[in-house]
Parts: sequence; C-alpha cells; structure tokens
Amino acid sequence: CPECGRAFGRKSTLATHRRTHTGERPYGCPECGRRFAVSSDLAKHRRGAHGVHRARGGAHDAARPAALSGRRR
Repeated sequence: CPECGRAFGRKSTLATHRRTHTGERPYGCPECGRRFAVSSDLAKHRRGAHGVHRARGGAHDAARPAALSGRRR
C-alpha cells in the first residue's frame, strides 16, 4: 500500500484495503442507506439488521449436498 506500506498478495485485497485510507464506501444498503467498504460487510448488515437472506435454490446451492448447505431436511 502506498499509504502505509502494508503488503498484499492480491490486487483486489489491496484495493479493498485502500478504502480504509480514502473513506470510499461503494456498497449501499437498499433498506436504510448505510454504506460499506466491503460487500461482505453489507451482506452481514442486511442479514442482521433487516433479516434479508440470500435466495436459495440457485445453481450454487444445487451443487452442494444438503448436509453442507446449512439446511435441515
């Protein structure tokens, strides 16, 4: 990082880290407008604050056994 000298193995990780210096928060919550620097923080916020969960039944879920997907049958 040019600002603090911290090293990262991936360009994407460096880009995310640099947001700590710039204050950029490109991911906004559609329910309340709160903004986040990391998309996973937005997802956690939406689950906890608004009870929003990702849709089930997509191609990603179909590829995983039910025992690993967190669902009980």
